[in-house]
Amino acid sequence: MTTVLTRRIPPRAAVAVAALALLASLVSGREKPPLAAPSAEETIGTTPGIADLDPEKLKRPAPQPALAVIDPFAAPPPAAAPANQQPQPAAAPSAPPLPFRYVGRVIEDGRTAVFLERGNVNYSVTQGEQAGRDYRVERIAEASVTFTYLPLGEHQTLVVPALN
Repeated sequence: MTTVLTRRIPPRAAVAVAALALLASLVSGREKPPLAAPSAEETIGTTPGIADLDPEKLKRPAPQPALAVIDPFAAPPPAAAPANQQPQPAAAPSAPPLPFRYVGRVIEDGRTAVFLERGNVNYSVTQGEQAGRDYRVERIAEASVTFTYLPLGEHQTLVVPALN
């Protein structure tokens, strides 16, 4: 004896399957019919002969001059230097602007120390000491502090408020 299992399909599922089948039939009906190959009777007498060829269509067009490609992001071409002008020598290197900000000073036992700030680093320096690796304090005056930029040996002055 064979047992047949039956399962009841919910009405919503049946409606969904029917809707999909209807949609598929509509879509398939809108397809274009396949192109049929021409029959042998249709092709007789329609093949172009040598007399039907146009020799003008067989000629190659004259080559067009190459258009210059312009890159809008390219650097402009260097200007030609006049023949009688000598190229200028490169400018001598110079010290960068002083990176220090004056914070204050203290005078103790006749010796003056200034407090400087360079970014997040604070310095307390006296005359002859280095502030970082590249500056040395040469002179502390009433209204200025003179530095030497060590890589070039160049002197620079920082103006500070005078003592009260």
